[in-house]
Amino acid sequence: MNKIEASKYVLLKLCDWYFDLNPSKWDSRENDLSILKVLKLIFLLSPIQHNGRKLLDYGFEFEAWALGPVEAEIYQSRDSLNINLPEKKVNYDELLISLEGTTVDKMFLDNIVELLKSKNKYLINLSATQLVNLTHRYSSWITSYHCKESNSMQNEVIINEEKFYFL
Repeated sequence: MNKIEASKYVLLKLCDWYFDLNPSKWDSRENDLSILKVLKLIFLLSPIQHNGRKLLDYGFEFEAWALGPVEAEIYQSRDSLNINLPEKKVNYDELLISLEGTTVDKMFLDNIVELLKSKNKYLINLSATQLVNLTHRYSSWITSYHCKESNSMQNEVIINEEKFYFL
């Protein structure tokens, strides 16, 4: 599964989740899904397992940056994710068009987003800053951020550590 295409589809599902909780925003497609917020949500999604699979099985690799875990390749490809950086929101309609004909495993991605939603239905409404604070509680970030040799976060640690879904 292509990591960027998978991230685009996840972004679409995050928008849907956001609009489910904030229906008054649907008509304008207004949302607060900045790149920072999206990166934190993808980190929270990454170890969730469905049918023995997780995002971490598809080349997702995180680094410990000052504002929490970051998937560097996704961050570097942020322009292709249809996130309007000045407005700090996802362009839902352009994202939908860009996903036409994609071959990502939509059922798998739908399921892990639903599993994350079941952990905390209101997680999508947390601000980027709140999500930064939440991900700063993860031992994988704490250890890697303070490591002098490398800021790479180990997937096995991410998978096995205690998870936090509430502030």
